[in-house]
Amino acid sequence: MLIICNRRYPLSLLALFFISAVACPLIVGAAPKGIRYKKPKPARQQPTDNGPVEAPQIANGPRKTVAVWPKYQQDFRFPSVDELVIDELVNSNQYTVVERLNVQALEMEANLFEDVRHIGAQLIFEVAVTSVDQRTSRGLQFGLGDFGLGDGIDVVVGTSRTTAKATVVLRVIDTRTGEILSSQRVTGVSTGSGLNLGFAYQKYTPNRVDGFNVSFGKIKGTSVGKAVSKAVKLAVTKTTNKLNNHPWEARVADVDKDFVYLNAGQNAGLAAGHQLVISRLSKTISDPQTGAILDVVLIPICEIEVVSVKEKIAICRITTRSAIVSADTNVEKNQVVHLKPTR
Repeated sequence: MLIICNRRYPLSLLALFFISAVACPLIVGAAPKGIRYKKPKPARQQPTDNGPVEAPQIANGPRKTVAVWPKYQQDFRFPSVDELVIDELVNSNQYTVVERLNVQALEMEANLFEDVRHIGAQLIFEVAVTSVDQRTSRGLQFGLGDFGLGDGIDVVVGTSRTTAKATVVLRVIDTRTGEILSSQRVTGVSTGSGLNLGFAYQKYTPNRVDGFNVSFGKIKGTSVGKAVSKAVKLAVTKTTNKLNNHPWEARVADVDKDFVYLNAGQNAGLAAGHQLVISRLSKTISDPQTGAILDVVLIPICEIEVVSVKEKIAICRITTRSAIVSADTNVEKNQVVHLKPTR
């Protein structure tokens, strides 16, 4: 090789060839082989716990008297969700909650408003659980609403990791006008370990549950129960904050020659010295096509002052007669009472 190179190639050319032969593989090996782009995988959004729920804002004025009515779905009835709402309302110290409504006697909404007004409720809190589902690491464990249960009736919540979601709709209706003052749709999420649990269904059909007779106490420790509780708590908080500006209302319970008695007292936060206005119903304006109440016209009769209060009544005296009504206009039972506007 050396003899051939000496004969046919100059020494400088041979050196250049040798250097190229050694250096080229190193250069090629050091060169990038090309950038490989990997399509980024979208981050899978995992449901998380709702976290702590802020307390509702404190409303000005007396506490509103309310009743709670569970609005059951045709597909299923979630157990005792009205008890959760009542508990949240009572513990908020911003409402006077009247006795629990007889649901069987109030299947017709026409009866509902008449009976609720009779027990003195200004507002109705109507609550419904619209969907509930629970998933585990193995997939769907059981579901209500959007997720069917199939043909079986035995449902077992395992002890594996579970994530439960529950959607609650809480509406508030004015019993005097029928107006929906607030409607909140809230989803509660809870992640944890499920507990073994069996449901006893009243009636079942494929892919649908028509109801089950199990108390909420049996499921409140499960992921589903916690999700429903969180949804209710958040819905009550949002609703309360929205109702803060809605005027408080009471009714005249009785009247004599000396005093006027109201159907609200210490339970509503009334105290001696409160200035109030009594009004009579003038007329109700309704939509001629739908029949919906558009407005209720009230005419002030007189101003009153609270002189003493008991647990459920306030004793008042008339301080000023209204100039826009005749002097012989009497205060009567069931007339509307509001706080006197501040000037």
